[in-house]
Amino acid sequence: MSNLLEKASILTTPTAYDNGSLHSVKPVPAFGPELITNGDFATDSDWDKLNATINNGRATVNVVNGAYSYVNQNESFTSGKKYKLVAQIKGLSGSSGKQIRIRDNSSNSGGLTTVNGTVTLNESLQNIELYWRANSNSIQIIIERNTSSGDYSFEIDNVSVKEVTDADFDFTRGSAATRVNSQGLVENVQILSGNLVQNGDFSEIGSELITNGGFDTDSNWVKGNGWSISNGLAVSSESAQSISQVFNIEEGKTYKVSFEIKNYQSGKVKAQFGGGTPVQGIFNSSNGVYTEYFTAIQGNNRLNFKGQGSDVFTGSIDNVSVKEVGQNWTFSGDNFSIVDGALRINRVTNTTYIQQNVLTSGKKYKVEFDVLDKVDNNGTFIVRLGSNNVYDVSTYEGTRFSKILTSSGIDFRIYSSSDNGVIYVDNVSVIEITDDTDLPRIDYTSGTGSLLLEPQSTNLVTYSEDFSQWTNTGSETTDTANALISPSGLLNATKLQEANSNFGYHRLSKSITASSNTDYSLSFFAKKGTISYVQLLLINTNNSDASSKVFDLENGVVGETVLYNGTLSDSKIEDFGNGWYRCSIVAQLPTTPNTFRINLANAATGNTTNLGMVQYTGNSNGNIYIWGAQYEALSYATSYIPTSGSSVTRNADVCINAGSSDLINSTEGVLYAEISAFDNTIALNRKIMLGDGSFNNGVEFSFQTTTNRMQFIIRSGGTISMNIETTAFDVTEFNKIAIHYKSNEGKVFVNGNQISVTDTSVVSPIGLNRLDLKFSTAFEFEGNVKCIAVFKEALTDEELTCLTS
Repeated sequence: MSNLLEKASILTTPTAYDNGSLHSVKPVPAFGPELITNGDFATDSDWDKLNATINNGRATVNVVNGAYSYVNQNESFTSGKKYKLVAQIKGLSGSSGKQIRIRDNSSNSGGLTTVNGTVTLNESLQNIELYWRANSNSIQIIIERNTSSGDYSFEIDNVSVKEVTDADFDFTRGSAATRVNSQGLVENVQILSGNLVQNGDFSEIGSELITNGGFDTDSNWVKGNGWSISNGLAVSSESAQSISQVFNIEEGKTYKVSFEIKNYQSGKVKAQFGGGTPVQGIFNSSNGVYTEYFTAIQGNNRLNFKGQGSDVFTGSIDNVSVKEVGQNWTFSGDNFSIVDGALRINRVTNTTYIQQNVLTSGKKYKVEFDVLDKVDNNGTFIVRLGSNNVYDVSTYEGTRFSKILTSSGIDFRIYSSSDNGVIYVDNVSVIEITDDTDLPRIDYTSGTGSLLLEPQSTNLVTYSEDFSQWTNTGSETTDTANALISPSGLLNATKLQEANSNFGYHRLSKSITASSNTDYSLSFFAKKGTISYVQLLLINTNNSDASSKVFDLENGVVGETVLYNGTLSDSKIEDFGNGWYRCSIVAQLPTTPNTFRINLANAATGNTTNLGMVQYTGNSNGNIYIWGAQYEALSYATSYIPTSGSSVTRNADVCINAGSSDLINSTEGVLYAEISAFDNTIALNRKIMLGDGSFNNGVEFSFQTTTNRMQFIIRSGGTISMNIETTAFDVTEFNKIAIHYKSNEGKVFVNGNQISVTDTSVVSPIGLNRLDLKFSTAFEFEGNVKCIAVFKEALTDEELTCLTS
């Protein structure tokens, strides 16, 4: 197989992408000759200028009151071909927000065909890199101002434009979208990193640094006058001196110091880090276990227990422990402690903060953490990214802070900017994101990566994760937010718990808008708690019609279908790992549906006398975990679309325009794909096509509207010369397909077998020059794509069998 793929002229196995582009493995991108003359501005020639000058090896564009200003050069390009422009640009002077525009024609309103060429300048050198397809045969490269007012100037140097030879696909969607990443988590494809913060839950704790902290032997400790070790205790007899142990601690790190006072009689004693400038604990004067947090400073190399000078300590010390905590964080200021795995920040004097240097200036990040408690409401707490204080978190007591923020430096910091503030924080997450909305999705739902191409869809559930916005009829259930890690990897799943209800319903409902006699898909993520079953229902306006399915969350199987005048055309339970399943139904009612309902169940079947809802008497102990509810006007559930107060639409994925006439042979060849469909009854024909941009010539594959039907067509000069169909395969599984075309020889192989007889009437197509995963808006391919390949030669039957096996 690998040897066969070496023969391919185009090979795409979804592994790499940029905004607006899905990269092919073959061919390796190559660049044609330089098309710009005097791109280094060595001479004052070859460029047209308006309010611009060329000298000292650069062009300077001067904008006065927003006047039209530019340098440009005429070149002859070929419409439809791909080109790359690079340039160095530097902002020199003027007001903030100054911009330029790089265009490929002379119209003032024109712009690069597939690339936003607007650049916001700053004072530092910027290396600009743009790819686009030419929209005319004779165009200009124009580097100009793009603002309506203001004075400013900028420099340009090292401009280059070359034709690009590759087989990368142009990709568009124009909206956010989720995927399952390689770690199995549901995430927005615009997320570019994992959690950049380490030890964000403050759970790490180091090894024990104290030897013989239980005083089992009279060793390892240096005893001052009045101290002794006996019977498993360090005993002080009216001592103002100390007992100490030398060990290695590091400057700037935080340590948890704990010890127990026993047999207290009188006086006071405290723990401190000694050597150099001591880090002092507080004096204690009663029996008990004490815990303090010390941040080491230079010269600290031992732990001391010391009585107060005039109030000497009489009693015993036991169970001494020193362990590093808060690893990966830098602590500055006063009074930090880690309590039950959360960080307590107590502002006393000076600036108090925690920090990690994990950011890049100018990039955008999603910052989240739990504000568990805020003791002093007058205290002010700030999130800072880089040098700017970007958000006040003081109002987030008892909630999760979640904001998208831009950094002006490398450091992420949470700090107190006023005296006497106390705050508890936990589960800190900082993730790099992008505003790019044309990012292809490499999805790992099946365990291996495939390109996910979905139709436009809208999640009509207005609160997909905040179940406090749903209806709990008669207090039949309780919901607890942020109770468990969800399939997103975040602590944002809800615990849905039954009530002690005699009438036996334990339900959570959300009002929806729908039409009668129309298929809708309902889905949500669920995980077993103390009970194993849950029921998903679609119910009508007057509570007379319903369609539902029970799901077994322990064994990952579907249970009973219960219908009250409705229909249920499909149901699925899909394993998302870590005990989570996505449960979905496709249902319709003869009357208008108005409710999406989640109902706790005690078995795969049960008492279903009222609208099919499972009934049982609860005891307030039964619960499951839920997340990510979705309701779509489709005959199957698509990838998760988060909502938080309104419906949200994800646009269709469109992947087109790979290759060229140099990479595709019209006389003979093979089109190969490993693909699957979302549903075995396709709403419209979905095509993958080698073509010439028209419907006259092409080698095409399509999923058809009939159940499980695949169609294979060769067209030449507007006439179909081969049309082969099959319904022998499950289109929702991955199938390996090859269409062989050659004059008087057309054949199709699927999963290692030839389909139908060889068609000897085939006429070779004319002028094939592009590979598209659509033909028009009505024929966009929808499904999963593991591999697409094009061969410029006709393969043998043995090779086709091997390729598709």
